[in-house]
Amino acid sequence: FKGFVCIGPNNANLNGLLVYHPTYNNNCQFQINSCSFWQFNANLYLETNAWRVSFNNCVFLDGYSQNVTLGNGTNEGESIKFDHCLIGDGGDFTISGSGISLNCFSTSILNTTLIITGNSNIFNLYGGNLENPGSGLQYTYINIDNGTTTNRVTLFGTPITVNTATWTVPLFYVAANNSLSFVNVTWPDISNYDTIA
Repeated sequence: FKGFVCIGPNNANLNGLLVYHPTYNNNCQFQINSCSFWQFNANLYLETNAWRVSFNNCVFLDGYSQNVTLGNGTNEGESIKFDHCLIGDGGDFTISGSGISLNCFSTSILNTTLIITGNSNIFNLYGGNLENPGSGLQYTYINIDNGTTTNRVTLFGTPITVNTATWTVPLFYVAANNSLSFVNVTWPDISNYDTIA
């Protein structure tokens, strides 16, 4: 699947790409290459039996309520990959499923909160960046909002940039029994962050 630009109505009536099958548990194992999904209610929704899916050089922008959602489903624990992608400018990046292994390589998450409400998920971000470019909005960059079972998030060599001088909202929220790790992470504008909560 390559080279498509898909633009939604910028309201809650229509979702973009749904990766799903109700019964076939060997579904997917495919790549989406150089595609863009804009202004859908959810630009991308992975559900039951979505597994071994790769997104390469793709753009997900201006989601109305959700930008990217990884929901519940059997076999969803298989690895899902974003490589050189852009996820940003509206909607959340939500992991509500459980047992998902998600790896992002050189992928930027901009003006979008990563929210994890599921259980036993692994999220690795290699490079890329977390930033609020062109926006004065304050928001939590990563919110691991589950206190029952361990979710693990690790940032490897990821710049974390804050582009307003009056930022007071916590950049990260990690509920009990979860972990957020930083490995060789840079903070080029940490002086803009007024309050560490």
